Amino acid sequence: MTQTRSLAQVTALGADRLAEILVDHAFHDPGLEQALRLALAAQASDAELARILAGEVDAMTARRNGWSDGDDQELAHGINRIRAAITRDLLPRTPRAAADLHLRLIRLHPSIVAQVRDGDGVVGSAVEDVVADFGLACAALPAADRRKLPAEVAALLL
Repeated sequence: MTQTRSLAQVTALGADRLAEILVDHAFHDPGLEQALRLALAAQASDAELARILAGEVDAMTARRNGWSDGDDQELAHGINRIRAAITRDLLPRTPRAAADLHLRLIRLHPSIVAQVRDGDGVVGSAVEDVVADFGLACAALPAADRRKLPAEVAALLL
């Protein structure tokens, strides 16, 4: 099936049917469930969105000691979903909160890499994207806030 035909067919299903399929499939697919949860969170207030995204980072932190060699793809996708939501949904609204959450993701990297064999580099690439988006968040901060960034940030990035 070609992508054009597939898109037309899926569009013809309508929003209600697609929502039903998404919710049902998300029950069996943790990645899709997270993507759906993050998309819904984008509709929340700034504070609630920051709280939800912080919860996603906390969940990854809590599992920090539970990652194993076979989890590199799942881990990279999870990092990418959280990073994208922070950058897409939170950064335009509250750059400081976005910068803080990106920094929390960056801090996870050393302990995760110690547990997950990242032979194909997907986790490292995901973290590189977090670092790049952290730079975008810092650039969006007012000049006074940029000058207040902790020395710890420089130590992590250098």
